[in-house]
Amino acid sequence: MVTRLRMKYIHLPVVWESPQISDLDQFFTIMQQSAGYKVFVHCVLNMRVSVFVYLYRVIFLMEDPKIAFQDLLEIWQPDDLWQAFIDTALKNYN
Repeated sequence: MVTRLRMKYIHLPVVWESPQISDLDQFFTIMQQSAGYKVFVHCVLNMRVSVFVYLYRVIFLMEDPKIAFQDLLEIWQPDDLWQAFIDTALKNYN
C-alpha cells in the first residue's frame, strides 16, 4: 500500500526499554531530509514516536516546550526511563 501511494517507508527500530540518542539522531536526520514533504510517523502505541516528535518540535522547530509537552501528554505520561531520555536529549541538543 505504501508503494502504491508513492510513499517512502523508513523503518527505525527503537528498543522500548533502551532508547538511544543515536536513535533520535537518526530520526532527526530522516525528518530533516523529509523537509517539504508530508510525513507520517508512527509506532505501535504512539508512545516512542510522541517523544521523538516532541523533541523534534522543541529542538528543531523551536516550539514552546510546554505546548509541545501538552500534546505529548494527550498520548501518554512518559515513565521514568523515557523522561530521563527526554531530559538527556534536551541537554545534548542545547
